[in-house]
Amino acid sequence: EQDKRANKTNFHIILRGLPWKATEYEISTFLNDCDIVGNVIIINNEAGKPSGDAVVKLLNTIDLERALKCNRKCLLERSVVVEETDMETYNKHVKKMYKMDTEENTFIRLKGLVWSATEEDIKGFL
Repeated sequence: EQDKRANKTNFHIILRGLPWKATEYEISTFLNDCDIVGNVIIINNEAGKPSGDAVVKLLNTIDLERALKCNRKCLLERSVVVEETDMETYNKHVKKMYKMDTEENTFIRLKGLVWSATEEDIKGFL
């Protein structure tokens, strides 16, 4: 398996079971001595809250091996699973993160509306 990794050019990992309050800095510190390319991408759910997963792009095979040694270690008292993933998974989450920052994906949840409220009523209220 190590020979297979020696010829690789993509070094991506996914972390699962992260504490929801874990920051990019805490995750990069957890991956001690790993050279991270770009940012730690914390994956959010549909409501924009952290899902407990993150993806990271690493510099080389050595960093990938170091990161995989962090599997099942604790971060903020939670055991974190560290697994190798592919570039497609990483890119999907990077695109999703930038897509969430656009205005077209912004929404407001209104609760407790009367049944007779129309779309025009709501537009007038906002």
